[in-house]
Amino acid sequence: MPIKTTIIVIVWALALLPVSALVTVVAWPVWSWLEKATGIESIGHSGPATWCYYATYALVVAACLGWQWSRRGRGNRGQRA
Repeated sequence: MPIKTTIIVIVWALALLPVSALVTVVAWPVWSWLEKATGIESIGHSGPATWCYYATYALVVAACLGWQWSRRGRGNRGQRA
């Protein structure tokens, strides 16, 4: 992976930290439902559990990477190698 691409990925990963934290808090009803349905501790007295933040961050990063890779794939259609 070229150094420029590596730097871009790191910057995006850092920029998505506050976004994923916000999404985690906004998804509070989902975490409450999950806790009631499965018994897995998801909501504490001070908000969602730590694993909820990690899971949301992983999903947000995966969604953004998938979106970026799909954009790159569309740009190469019809071009010869």
